[in-house]
Amino acid sequence: AAANFNDPTAKAIVGFLEELLVIDANDQSWLDAGRRYSSYLLAQNDKLGDLMKSADFGIQSFERRAAVTPSYPDTGVGSVLASVAKFAELFKGKKMETTRQVYNELNLPVEKVKFYFDEDESAGTLRTFALLGFILESIDMGHTLVIDELDSSLHTHLLQKIVRLVQNIQSNPRAQLIFTTHDTNLINGDL
Repeated sequence: AAANFNDPTAKAIVGFLEELLVIDANDQSWLDAGRRYSSYLLAQNDKLGDLMKSADFGIQSFERRAAVTPSYPDTGVGSVLASVAKFAELFKGKKMETTRQVYNELNLPVEKVKFYFDEDESAGTLRTFALLGFILESIDMGHTLVIDELDSSLHTHLLQKIVRLVQNIQSNPRAQLIFTTHDTNLINGDL
């Protein structure tokens, strides 16, 4: 009510809350849309693919799909949500493949194997892919991203890498990541 009466403090709080993107990392519909949106980002540049490869999943490459970029407003959380919805439809039913190296008992490379991403990759890999799209978009747009249960299905080292990515002032001068976790390893002075 105070925001309706032009109270500057209330207007600032309402403005901040309107810019939040809140994700429940255990909500399958968010993760499905996030994977499709991440597929779009992957088709646009290598940043997300490089992050996925550096996460030590054993993924060597992604088969990237060309995508038509729909037009959408480029500011505000509403545009991120609209983008997710549009890209979810754009990539619905499309398959993405990853390539992995297979090694023998002497740890020598033997062959490369293709995986259907949505069907063959682990829950943690799929969840990471979905969340990284939202995280990278928040960094690029300078938004605050709120994720409930960020640590669900993710390894501690990967969580630390994500937190460091958001904390890196060179790559992220404005965005914030607010999250809940049960991983006590994230609560230390090094992060």
